[in-house]
Amino acid sequence: MHLIHTGPSPHSGHKIDKFIRCPQLYAYTELMGRRALGPRQESPALIKGSLGHQGLAHYYRQKQARVKGEDLTQWWDPMRAIEERAAQEGGQWLDFVGLAQTTVTAYIQEMDGQNIEVIGVEDNLQTQVAFRGHVWPLTRSADLIVKVGEAFRIVDHKFVGRLNKRTVMRYALAGQFLDYAILGREQWGDQFDGA
Repeated sequence: MHLIHTGPSPHSGHKIDKFIRCPQLYAYTELMGRRALGPRQESPALIKGSLGHQGLAHYYRQKQARVKGEDLTQWWDPMRAIEERAAQEGGQWLDFVGLAQTTVTAYIQEMDGQNIEVIGVEDNLQTQVAFRGHVWPLTRSADLIVKVGEAFRIVDHKFVGRLNKRTVMRYALAGQFLDYAILGREQWGDQFDGA
């Protein structure tokens, strides 16, 4: 068994998002190198979200495998995947295993009856973007791609402590969703129903 990679894709727009949010932070981390900020400190929010993503990736990959008739033993059970990821990372990651498992369990109980076809889990979508004679690769890792009827949707899971107008606006205006719109239209045309 192995863990599904739930991190960023090779040419994602996360760096652009970082620049838009704070040009100085972008300069420190991307131009001067991470060492300019000193040792990396992982925030509890990052750890919780990463563990949650790990559990959901394995939940949906198992769901997809069942439909395809694949061997389920290739993929960790969602709760075990959370434990494995925390064990690999060590340190304070271990402190959040229980919370991540509780959150993912609640999500599964709420969403398990969805009438969807799982098309992809942590799939790396890619295209090229041209501007002023230059062409750049653009990739995004989609947490989940589903088909509902004839429509394709990209689902991006967010693990937040509270959901309010400010939280929604922060994500709604993120370049990530603009990228998904470009990538989804290119992949599925008019059958793309949004992210």
